[in-house]
Amino acid sequence: MTDRPLPSTNSAALPAEMSPAISLREIHYQPAGSPFFLSLPTFEVLAGQRVAVTGRSGSGKTTLLNLLSGQLSPNAGELRVLGQSLDSMTLREQERFRLRRIGIVFQEFRLIEYLTVADNLRLVGILDQWAATAAENERIQEIAEQLGIEGYLKRRPNRLSQGERQRVAIGRALFANPDLILADEPTGNLDQKTADVTLNYLFQATEACNASLVVVTHDLSQLQRFDTGYSMDQLVSH
Repeated sequence: MTDRPLPSTNSAALPAEMSPAISLREIHYQPAGSPFFLSLPTFEVLAGQRVAVTGRSGSGKTTLLNLLSGQLSPNAGELRVLGQSLDSMTLREQERFRLRRIGIVFQEFRLIEYLTVADNLRLVGILDQWAATAAENERIQEIAEQLGIEGYLKRRPNRLSQGERQRVAIGRALFANPDLILADEPTGNLDQKTADVTLNYLFQATEACNASLVVVTHDLSQLQRFDTGYSMDQLVSH
C-alpha cells in the first residue's frame, strides 16, 4: 500500500486561470463497424467552470463524457484534459490519471456489489493502493453525511434504492477531491427535493477544490444553476 498522493501539479502547465481544464479540437469518433459517428469541432471548459450538456437520447452525450475521461479514444483530433494529452499516455498512465484527477459519475452507477457502501466510496483509494488512514475514514463520513447515506455505510448496494445507489456513485466520484468531475445524469433517479440537495453538494464540493464540472442532464429546470450550457446540436458538426 502507498500513502494517498498529494494533488498533482504540472509545472509546465499554464496557471489554472489561464489554462482550460478541457480543450477539444476537431474530434472525430466512430466505433469500428458502427454507423454512429460523432464530430466535435470545438469544446472548451475553463478551470472551475460548471457546464451542462443536454441532448436527445443517442445524440452522443455519454460518448462525449467517455472521450473526455479517456475511456474512449478519438479516431482523429486534439483532446487535452487538465493540461494533458490522453493519447500520449499508456493505458496504465491513463488509469492512474483518471483515478487521481477525474471523478466520474456513471449513469448506470457501476457500484461494486460485493463491497460495502463505505468501500465503494473509497474505491479510488483501493484501486490506487492508498494506505488506509483516519483522514480517509473521516472523508467517507463527511461525504455520507452530506449525501444523506451515513446510515448505509455497512450495507451492500443490493440493499439500496436506485436513488441511494446514485448518491453513493456521486460520493465515490468526489472522494479524492478531483480536478475534474464528469457526471452522466447525476440526479436522474432522484425526486426533485433530493436532486436539489444533491446538486447543491456537487456544486459545493467542486467549488471547494476548484474543480471543473461537466454534467450531462435531461433536467432542463436545473440549467440556470450552471455557468454555461450547451446542447449536443450546438457542439456537433452536421
